[in-house]
Amino acid sequence: MLLRVQHERHESGTYFSREDYHALYGLTEQRYQKLQEKAIVMHPAPVNRDVEIADSLVEAPKSRIVTQMQNGVFVRMAILEAILRGRKEE
Repeated sequence: MLLRVQHERHESGTYFSREDYHALYGLTEQRYQKLQEKAIVMHPAPVNRDVEIADSLVEAPKSRIVTQMQNGVFVRMAILEAILRGRKEE
C-alpha cells in the first residue's frame, strides 16, 4: 500500500528530490520483482508517477490502483447518498 507524497505539506525551501525519494522509498521495478506471487499493489490516488511508484507499475498485473480508485468513487457516492437521506448504515 503506497501513499501519495504531499509536496504541499513540506516546508517551502526544503529540498525534495523526486528521484531520491523514489530510489529510497518508492516501488521500483526491482522491488516489484521481489514481491510474492499473491501480492497486490495499492495506492489511493492521485499517483505521483516515478515518485511513490514507477510509472510502468501503475497498471502492472499486480496493481489494483485503478480498481481501488473506481471503488473509492462508489463508496463516496454511497456515503453522500446516506448523508443526504439522513439514514445510518449499520
